[in-house]
Amino acid sequence: MGHGYNTIAFDAAKCDGCNQCMTACAQTKTGTSELARSRIQVMPAQGRFELALCRQCGDPKCVSVCPAGALGKDMDSGVIGWDGTKCVDCLLCTVGCAYAGIALDDASGHVAKCDMCAGAPACVPACPSGALKYITTSRIYNEVGDWEDLFAPGLAGCQGCNTELLMRHTLRRVGPETVLATPPGCVPGMGSVGYNGLAGTKVPVFHPLLTNTAAMLTGIKRQYKRKGREITALAIAGDGGASDVGFQ
Repeated sequence: MGHGYNTIAFDAAKCDGCNQCMTACAQTKTGTSELARSRIQVMPAQGRFELALCRQCGDPKCVSVCPAGALGKDMDSGVIGWDGTKCVDCLLCTVGCAYAGIALDDASGHVAKCDMCAGAPACVPACPSGALKYITTSRIYNEVGDWEDLFAPGLAGCQGCNTELLMRHTLRRVGPETVLATPPGCVPGMGSVGYNGLAGTKVPVFHPLLTNTAAMLTGIKRQYKRKGREITALAIAGDGGASDVGFQ
């Protein structure tokens, strides 16, 4: 499933333009307080503030347009690094970046960009309003991303709904020794119980009533136990199947 990386997130609604993040960056990277030398730039735009910062892109255009091979993405950390011994100062990388994440540092005569401060970005704790956050939840994705996906691809969920992710990651965590119940609602409607004679999961799945989900799973678990097999009896429910008309 690829690899996830930690990232710096910016909430424009919380930014008041205090520039403390820029000061912290400049001090950490250059030993000065010159805002122009900060590798993170906060700029006013139409009554609010926007951020110019390297996004450490998955398909970095700065890397692809660099004729000297001075830029490259570290696949372990996700950071796009710059090698000054190879750079020819052509500035093509600044043209290729759509986020103004790499720019010429006039004082040094070379380009400069964010390198995430080796996983402890100085700009984030310096922000007094909480507009900057260092997001580290990629570790969850990396932990379970290579586990077996026990749902079939192409489930019929509504676009943008997180229920499919909930189902996929829950089953990844619980594992294949599972019997799944999906009472009436969006979850079975997405195709978990199958359609056209096909199952939507790689584990046994059935469609109980709203009011008997727990009772049916209890009976199934007891029957498996009689046969000497321990399974996880799992219900994924919504639309009342877990509260007002179910389980109680």
